Amino acid sequence: MLGIDKIPVVRDGERTHMCDEGLYIKNNSNRERMEEIIRAHKLESLGVLAGGIAHDFNNLMAIVMGYIYLALIDLSPEHASRQLLLGAISSIEQTKDLTSRLITFSQGGAPHRKISNIPEIIQKAVSHALKSADIGVDFDFTDDIWSAEVDEYQIRQCFHNITTNAVEAMPEGGKLTISTVNTLLNDDQGLDLKEGAYLKITFADEGIGIPEESLGKVFDPYFTTKEMGSHKGVGLGLAVCYSVLRKHDGYITVESQQGEGTTFILYLPARMDL
Repeated sequence: MLGIDKIPVVRDGERTHMCDEGLYIKNNSNRERMEEIIRAHKLESLGVLAGGIAHDFNNLMAIVMGYIYLALIDLSPEHASRQLLLGAISSIEQTKDLTSRLITFSQGGAPHRKISNIPEIIQKAVSHALKSADIGVDFDFTDDIWSAEVDEYQIRQCFHNITTNAVEAMPEGGKLTISTVNTLLNDDQGLDLKEGAYLKITFADEGIGIPEESLGKVFDPYFTTKEMGSHKGVGLGLAVCYSVLRKHDGYITVESQQGEGTTFILYLPARMDL
Protein backbone atom coordinates (compact mmCIF):
# COMPACT_ATOMS: atom_id res chain seq x y z
CA MET A 1 0.00 0.00 0.00
CA LEU A 2 1.26 3.52 -0.82
CA GLY A 3 2.13 5.91 2.00
CA ILE A 4 -0.50 8.62 2.55
CA ASP A 5 1.81 11.27 1.14
CA LYS A 6 2.42 9.14 -1.97
CA ILE A 7 -1.19 8.28 -2.85
CA PRO A 8 -1.91 9.72 -6.32
CA VAL A 9 -5.08 11.74 -6.85
CA VAL A 10 -7.28 12.61 -9.78
CA ARG A 11 -9.43 15.73 -9.68
CA ASP A 12 -12.84 15.61 -11.34
CA GLY A 13 -14.41 19.04 -11.19
CA GLU A 14 -14.57 19.96 -7.50
CA ARG A 15 -14.16 16.36 -6.31
CA THR A 16 -10.85 14.73 -5.49
CA HIS A 17 -10.52 10.95 -5.76
CA MET A 18 -7.71 9.27 -3.83
CA CYS A 19 -6.34 6.16 -5.46
CA ASP A 20 -5.80 3.38 -2.93
CA GLU A 21 -6.46 -0.34 -2.84
CA GLY A 22 -10.14 -1.29 -2.72
CA LEU A 23 -11.43 2.15 -3.76
CA TYR A 24 -14.50 2.03 -6.00
CA ILE A 25 -14.32 4.59 -8.80
CA LYS A 26 -17.57 5.39 -10.54
CA ASN A 27 -16.20 7.25 -13.52
CA ASN A 28 -14.48 4.85 -15.93
CA SER A 29 -12.17 7.52 -17.38
CA ASN A 30 -11.02 8.34 -13.86
CA ARG A 31 -10.38 4.66 -13.20
CA GLU A 32 -8.22 4.37 -16.30
CA ARG A 33 -6.31 7.49 -15.32
CA MET A 34 -5.74 6.12 -11.81
CA GLU A 35 -4.47 2.84 -13.20
CA GLU A 36 -2.09 4.82 -15.40
CA ILE A 37 -0.74 6.73 -12.40
CA ILE A 38 -0.34 3.56 -10.31
CA ARG A 39 1.56 1.86 -13.14
CA ALA A 40 3.87 4.88 -13.42
CA HIS A 41 4.55 4.75 -9.66
CA LYS A 42 5.31 1.04 -9.88
CA LEU A 43 7.76 1.57 -12.71
CA GLU A 44 9.44 4.47 -10.91
CA SER A 45 9.90 2.38 -7.75
CA LEU A 46 11.11 -0.59 -9.75
CA GLY A 47 13.54 1.64 -11.62
CA VAL A 48 15.40 2.66 -8.48
CA LEU A 49 15.85 -0.98 -7.47
CA ALA A 50 16.50 -2.34 -10.96
CA GLY A 51 19.13 0.25 -11.82
CA GLY A 52 21.23 -0.62 -8.78
CA ILE A 53 20.87 -4.36 -9.32
CA ALA A 54 21.76 -4.10 -13.01
CA HIS A 55 24.92 -2.08 -12.42
CA ASP A 56 26.09 -4.33 -9.57
CA PHE A 57 25.33 -7.40 -11.69
CA ASN A 58 27.31 -6.02 -14.63
CA ASN A 59 30.29 -5.33 -12.36
CA LEU A 60 30.23 -8.88 -10.96
CA MET A 61 29.94 -10.40 -14.43
CA ALA A 62 32.92 -8.33 -15.59
CA ILE A 63 34.98 -9.85 -12.78
CA VAL A 64 33.83 -13.37 -13.69
CA MET A 65 34.67 -12.74 -17.35
CA GLY A 66 38.13 -11.55 -16.32
CA TYR A 67 38.87 -14.75 -14.41
CA ILE A 68 37.65 -16.87 -17.34
CA TYR A 69 39.92 -15.04 -19.78
CA LEU A 70 42.87 -15.52 -17.41
CA ALA A 71 42.09 -19.24 -17.28
CA LEU A 72 41.95 -19.43 -21.06
CA ILE A 73 45.45 -17.96 -21.33
CA ASP A 74 46.91 -21.01 -19.59
CA LEU A 75 44.98 -23.56 -21.66
CA SER A 76 46.12 -25.00 -24.96
CA PRO A 77 43.71 -24.72 -27.93
CA GLU A 78 43.08 -28.49 -27.67
CA HIS A 79 42.29 -28.53 -23.95
CA ALA A 80 38.86 -30.08 -23.20
CA SER A 81 37.90 -27.29 -20.79
CA ARG A 82 38.49 -24.55 -23.34
CA GLN A 83 35.12 -25.01 -25.07
CA LEU A 84 33.35 -25.11 -21.71
CA LEU A 85 34.88 -21.77 -20.72
CA LEU A 86 34.03 -20.24 -24.09
CA GLY A 87 30.45 -21.44 -23.57
CA ALA A 88 30.43 -19.71 -20.18
CA ILE A 89 31.57 -16.47 -21.82
CA SER A 90 28.78 -16.74 -24.38
CA SER A 91 26.19 -17.21 -21.63
CA ILE A 92 27.51 -14.22 -19.68
CA GLU A 93 27.30 -12.04 -22.78
CA GLN A 94 23.62 -12.96 -23.11
CA THR A 95 22.97 -11.44 -19.69
CA LYS A 96 23.63 -8.02 -21.22
CA ASP A 97 20.14 -8.09 -22.73
CA LEU A 98 18.54 -8.61 -19.33
CA THR A 99 20.60 -5.91 -17.61
CA SER A 100 19.90 -3.46 -20.43
CA ARG A 101 16.18 -4.02 -19.91
CA LEU A 102 16.58 -3.41 -16.19
CA ILE A 103 18.58 -0.24 -16.79
CA THR A 104 15.76 1.03 -19.01
CA PHE A 105 13.69 1.33 -15.82
CA SER A 106 16.41 3.09 -13.86
CA GLN A 107 17.11 6.78 -13.45
CA GLY A 108 20.10 6.30 -15.76
CA GLY A 109 17.77 4.96 -18.44
CA ALA A 110 16.67 8.43 -19.55
CA PRO A 111 16.74 8.59 -23.36
CA HIS A 112 19.65 10.19 -25.21
CA ARG A 113 17.69 11.59 -28.13
CA LYS A 114 18.67 12.48 -31.66
CA ILE A 115 16.73 13.02 -34.88
CA SER A 116 16.02 9.58 -36.30
CA ASN A 117 14.32 7.82 -39.18
CA ILE A 118 11.77 5.62 -37.41
CA PRO A 119 10.93 3.29 -40.35
CA GLU A 120 14.63 2.38 -40.64
CA ILE A 121 14.81 1.58 -36.91
CA ILE A 122 11.65 -0.53 -37.18
CA GLN A 123 12.98 -2.54 -40.13
CA LYS A 124 16.30 -3.29 -38.41
CA ALA A 125 14.68 -4.27 -35.10
CA VAL A 126 12.01 -6.44 -36.72
CA SER A 127 14.44 -8.16 -39.10
CA HIS A 128 16.67 -9.10 -36.16
CA ALA A 129 13.75 -10.38 -34.08
CA LEU A 130 12.40 -12.47 -36.98
CA LYS A 131 15.78 -13.89 -38.00
CA SER A 132 14.92 -17.48 -37.10
CA ALA A 133 11.11 -17.24 -37.03
CA ASP A 134 8.66 -18.54 -39.62
CA ILE A 135 6.71 -15.29 -39.61
CA GLY A 136 5.87 -13.05 -42.56
CA VAL A 137 6.06 -9.29 -42.19
CA ASP A 138 4.30 -6.55 -44.14
CA PHE A 139 5.65 -3.00 -43.79
CA ASP A 140 3.22 -0.21 -44.62
CA PHE A 141 5.02 3.11 -44.16
CA THR A 142 3.39 6.41 -45.15
CA ASP A 143 5.34 8.47 -47.65
CA ASP A 144 6.99 11.61 -46.21
CA ILE A 145 6.83 10.21 -42.70
CA TRP A 146 7.90 12.73 -40.06
CA SER A 147 11.12 12.35 -38.11
CA ALA A 148 11.32 11.91 -34.35
CA GLU A 149 13.87 12.66 -31.63
CA VAL A 150 14.49 9.34 -29.94
CA ASP A 151 17.06 7.22 -28.18
CA GLU A 152 17.64 4.76 -31.01
CA TYR A 153 18.79 1.93 -28.73
CA GLN A 154 15.75 2.18 -26.45
CA ILE A 155 13.24 2.54 -29.29
CA ARG A 156 14.83 -0.33 -31.23
CA GLN A 157 14.57 -2.47 -28.10
CA CYS A 158 10.90 -1.52 -27.81
CA PHE A 159 10.18 -2.57 -31.41
CA HIS A 160 12.18 -5.75 -30.91
CA ASN A 161 10.20 -6.68 -27.79
CA ILE A 162 6.84 -6.19 -29.49
CA THR A 163 7.97 -8.27 -32.47
CA THR A 164 9.22 -11.04 -30.18
CA ASN A 165 5.86 -10.97 -28.42
CA ALA A 166 4.12 -11.39 -31.79
CA VAL A 167 6.37 -14.34 -32.72
CA GLU A 168 5.50 -16.10 -29.45
CA ALA A 169 1.80 -15.45 -30.11
CA MET A 170 2.02 -17.19 -33.51
CA PRO A 171 3.65 -20.58 -32.82
CA GLU A 172 2.16 -22.01 -36.02
CA GLY A 173 3.33 -19.06 -38.13
CA GLY A 174 1.44 -16.06 -39.43
CA LYS A 175 1.92 -12.48 -40.51
CA LEU A 176 2.93 -9.34 -38.65
CA THR A 177 1.71 -6.07 -40.21
CA ILE A 178 3.52 -2.88 -39.21
CA SER A 179 2.34 0.55 -40.29
CA THR A 180 3.35 4.15 -39.60
CA VAL A 181 1.33 7.29 -40.26
CA ASN A 182 1.63 10.96 -39.34
CA THR A 183 -1.10 12.14 -37.00
CA LEU A 184 -2.12 15.27 -35.11
CA LEU A 185 -3.59 14.65 -31.66
CA ASN A 186 -5.81 16.84 -29.53
CA ASP A 187 -7.37 16.54 -26.08
CA ASP A 188 -10.61 15.12 -27.50
CA GLN A 189 -8.97 11.81 -28.42
CA GLY A 190 -8.79 10.55 -24.85
CA LEU A 191 -5.08 9.74 -24.81
CA ASP A 192 -2.73 10.76 -22.01
CA LEU A 193 -0.68 12.88 -24.41
CA LYS A 194 -0.13 16.55 -25.10
CA GLU A 195 -1.62 18.06 -28.24
CA GLY A 196 0.69 17.99 -31.20
CA ALA A 197 2.31 16.00 -33.97
CA TYR A 198 2.95 12.29 -33.50
CA LEU A 199 3.95 9.18 -35.37
CA LYS A 200 1.30 6.49 -34.98
CA ILE A 201 2.98 3.09 -35.24
CA THR A 202 0.88 -0.06 -35.36
CA PHE A 203 2.02 -3.67 -34.85
CA ALA A 204 -0.78 -6.13 -35.71
CA ASP A 205 -0.28 -9.89 -35.47
CA GLU A 206 -2.48 -12.88 -36.29
CA GLY A 207 -1.73 -14.68 -33.06
CA ILE A 208 -3.68 -16.29 -30.26
CA GLY A 209 -4.68 -12.98 -28.70
CA ILE A 210 -4.75 -11.90 -25.06
CA PRO A 211 -7.47 -12.96 -22.59
CA GLU A 212 -9.77 -10.10 -21.63
CA GLU A 213 -8.89 -10.45 -17.94
CA SER A 214 -5.18 -10.00 -18.77
CA LEU A 215 -5.49 -7.12 -21.22
CA GLY A 216 -5.18 -4.39 -18.59
CA LYS A 217 -2.08 -5.98 -17.06
CA VAL A 218 0.16 -6.58 -20.08
CA PHE A 219 2.32 -3.50 -19.39
CA ASP A 220 2.76 -4.25 -15.68
CA PRO A 221 6.28 -5.23 -14.60
CA TYR A 222 6.75 -9.00 -14.20
CA PHE A 223 3.27 -9.83 -15.50
CA THR A 224 3.39 -12.64 -18.06
CA THR A 225 1.02 -15.28 -19.38
CA LYS A 226 4.01 -17.49 -20.20
CA GLU A 227 5.74 -19.91 -17.90
CA MET A 228 8.46 -18.12 -15.94
CA GLY A 229 12.06 -19.05 -16.69
CA SER A 230 15.16 -18.07 -18.62
CA HIS A 231 13.67 -19.24 -21.92
CA LYS A 232 10.02 -18.63 -21.12
CA GLY A 233 9.23 -15.19 -19.81
CA VAL A 234 10.13 -12.72 -17.07
CA GLY A 235 7.36 -10.23 -17.77
CA LEU A 236 9.62 -7.30 -18.69
CA GLY A 237 9.30 -7.05 -22.47
CA LEU A 238 6.08 -5.03 -22.71
CA ALA A 239 6.77 -3.18 -19.46
CA VAL A 240 10.00 -1.97 -21.06
CA CYS A 241 8.01 -0.75 -24.08
CA TYR A 242 5.63 1.15 -21.83
CA SER A 243 8.52 2.71 -19.89
CA VAL A 244 10.42 3.66 -23.05
CA LEU A 245 7.39 5.29 -24.67
CA ARG A 246 6.53 7.29 -21.54
CA LYS A 247 10.13 8.49 -21.21
CA HIS A 248 9.87 9.70 -24.81
CA ASP A 249 6.63 11.57 -23.98
CA GLY A 250 4.76 8.99 -26.02
CA TYR A 251 2.20 6.30 -25.33
CA ILE A 252 1.32 2.68 -26.11
CA THR A 253 -2.06 0.95 -26.14
CA VAL A 254 -3.19 -2.59 -26.92
CA GLU A 255 -6.28 -4.11 -28.53
CA SER A 256 -6.87 -7.86 -28.62
CA GLN A 257 -9.39 -10.66 -28.68
CA GLN A 258 -8.57 -14.29 -28.06
CA GLY A 259 -8.11 -16.13 -31.31
CA GLU A 260 -8.15 -12.95 -33.38
CA GLY A 261 -4.69 -11.49 -32.88
CA THR A 262 -3.28 -8.50 -31.04
CA THR A 263 -2.60 -4.92 -32.11
CA PHE A 264 -0.18 -2.61 -30.33
CA ILE A 265 -0.50 1.09 -31.16
CA LEU A 266 2.44 3.35 -30.33
CA TYR A 267 2.57 7.15 -30.36
CA LEU A 268 5.89 9.01 -30.63
CA PRO A 269 6.23 12.83 -30.67
CA ALA A 270 7.24 13.87 -34.18
CA ARG A 271 9.07 16.77 -35.82
CA MET A 272 7.05 18.31 -38.65
CA ASP A 273 9.72 20.88 -39.43
CA LEU A 274 12.33 18.40 -40.70
